[in-house]
Amino acid sequence: MKTMNKKGQGAMEYLMTYGWAILVVLIVGIVLWQLGIFSGLGGGSATSTGFSSGKIGIIDAATKCTVAGGLNATFTNQAGSTLTLTNITPTGSCTGDATPTIDENSTILANGQHNWASTCGTPAVGDKLSTDITVTFTEKVAGSTISRTQSGRITCTVES
Repeated sequence: MKTMNKKGQGAMEYLMTYGWAILVVLIVGIVLWQLGIFSGLGGGSATSTGFSSGKIGIIDAATKCTVAGGLNATFTNQAGSTLTLTNITPTGSCTGDATPTIDENSTILANGQHNWASTCGTPAVGDKLSTDITVTFTEKVAGSTISRTQSGRITCTVES
């Protein structure tokens, strides 16, 4: 009987040793991912944060940074009712000579989209731009107009 207990103990020690090693590797990988170490490996695609759960969203596939210094983004209405954009303000990589284009009081119908562009100087191909965006808009709720603000970040690699 004692030999079976020793075999079981050896198996448990083996599983615990490798289990802790795998856990440490996973934690290190997650920390590196959160620090953005792997973000330059994905090519020229753009990513956005802060817009996924709000009333305003961004279509990452339609977001681009071009060599001419342009940041182009497509905002979507996720509210289910008409929203009126009153201001879009970029900060970060697009602070110097940012000239955002927005039609005054542009409306986005429910499930609709709004294309937006801003100049960001003249970066080189391959440069990484990270721009914080603040969107101010109004929404009609129960007959009242409510002003709202939503912020997020767009990160993209400059393309030709």
